[in-house]
Amino acid sequence: MKVSKQVIRTLGQAHKHIVNKDFSCVDLIQATIANVEDNKHLNAFVALTDQAQLLDQAEQADARYRNGEQRSVLDGMPIAIKDNLFVKGLQCSAAS
Repeated sequence: MKVSKQVIRTLGQAHKHIVNKDFSCVDLIQATIANVEDNKHLNAFVALTDQAQLLDQAEQADARYRNGEQRSVLDGMPIAIKDNLFVKGLQCSAAS
């Protein structure tokens, strides 16, 4: 199954599909990156994590799922963090 917007509406749905092996965390991250790229005109993101790093983290999450060692239902899920929250290692500019 290919990841599509019609299939994934919530993180819970994404987690269910990953557990059922409908697609992988890597597939989900690749679809998310493509969606962000396709919608750059919206200027919704101030900064993006390096794609190689995202894919590496997704591969690590897939390995944890294969071994039954996932950290939580959020393991391997793409998230966006509002630019007014302090996160270690990320710039907090409040978009200014």
